[in-house]
Amino acid sequence: MAEEKGLEVDTKGFEKEMEAQKARAREDAKFDRQSDSFSKLDIPAEHKSEFVGYENDTANCVIEHHYIDEDNNAVIVLDKTPFYAESGGEIADTGKIINDEFEIEVEDVQKQNDVIFHFGKLIKGAIKNKKVKALVDLERRKNIARNHTATHLLHAALRQVLGTHLHQKGSHVAPDRLRFDFTHFQQVTQDELDKVELLVNEKIMMNIPVNPIIENLDDARKKGAMALFGEKYEKKVRVIEIGDCSMELCGGLHCRRTGDIGFFKIISESSIAAGVRRIEAVTGLFAYEFVKHHEHILHQLQNQLNTKLSEIPEKIDKLHIENKELRKNLEELERSSLKDIVDDFIINKQTINGVTVVSGMLTIKDIHQLKEAADMLRQKIGSGIGILGSKFDDKISLICVVTSDLTKRFHAGKIVNRAASFIGGKGGGKPDMAMAGGKDIDGAQELFKNIPELIRDLQEL
Repeated sequence: MAEEKGLEVDTKGFEKEMEAQKARAREDAKFDRQSDSFSKLDIPAEHKSEFVGYENDTANCVIEHHYIDEDNNAVIVLDKTPFYAESGGEIADTGKIINDEFEIEVEDVQKQNDVIFHFGKLIKGAIKNKKVKALVDLERRKNIARNHTATHLLHAALRQVLGTHLHQKGSHVAPDRLRFDFTHFQQVTQDELDKVELLVNEKIMMNIPVNPIIENLDDARKKGAMALFGEKYEKKVRVIEIGDCSMELCGGLHCRRTGDIGFFKIISESSIAAGVRRIEAVTGLFAYEFVKHHEHILHQLQNQLNTKLSEIPEKIDKLHIENKELRKNLEELERSSLKDIVDDFIINKQTINGVTVVSGMLTIKDIHQLKEAADMLRQKIGSGIGILGSKFDDKISLICVVTSDLTKRFHAGKIVNRAASFIGGKGGGKPDMAMAGGKDIDGAQELFKNIPELIRDLQEL
């Protein structure tokens, strides 16, 4: 429909906004779930959950509040927990809460009003004995920690390469990748990205200790600790120091040393808003797998092109030039063939009440050729009406052209709209050119049989 009106659809923009809406919906759902859980569990306002996950990935705990619905969806509040609740861009830990009587698969952890909620599924048994063991999925946590420490190194490297005007605007830290949003008013060049990537990997190879320090907020700021603009902090804050290259206020989980990250690879850089850029990257085995995947693609290209790896770009450039020349020749042949088809239609023209009418179905490859054929026809007939159609996939497309001397008597939009009724569709457009579409393929044959009657009816109107 947009194409018929000469418009384009911004599919990338739509997908971007859809992802943003999905993110908002997920956040709303989490908030509703937390609020609902808070009311169902009847938790005292002064209750605070103790987080022991910085030092431990397992803990012996006591269930203080719980709720299980008819589908075995579980909400658990423990006296203390090693599970990290989603915060600061870092997603939550997953794992298990177990004892000899039951097992709960923890799928999400959220925090509200200093209470940590564990959401998951009751896999077996029933909650009677409330003394439990909380077990974090350690490998998943290590992957998250790699990505979180890498975001700090990335932030420092970006400021070193692009300038200290750059500030973090948000992040997302998951087991399989990281996302880092930052202020910058132009696209980051490939050379700059390469420098940033190299700086991060150099810090990884130096195996620098990652030190968490608890201190006063004012003291941390005086020492130069980076903080998210607009974020509210307590008087006592947690600072993550990575040698002399990074110091940030952060409550998330991190590696013990930068070497634990293994390897860092940037996979994309893009704009997400005016003056805000986004980098996505992978670390550890995910970075290794990313590189191996692209290495396999290069080897496939090498085999397909029958050339050395280093000569692939040159070979592709050569193929592009050859393809461009072949396409140009093909377009000339198609245009010549289209001209012959239009000439044949004109030879078989009809005269209806003194008006030249050319009509018929074409076998062509796309809508652009249909428009081109209509333009050729309008130029060649001098004075008259052209009605052409073609089948693309399971749809009939129609186009009508009216020469300028006849537009006061005949309107192309009205003609094509009447013609579209034969194929179960509708259409419209300007007095001199209009388009329509429909799915009744059999109706197209009936339409072109009735062209004289259709033109006479419109002339009488």
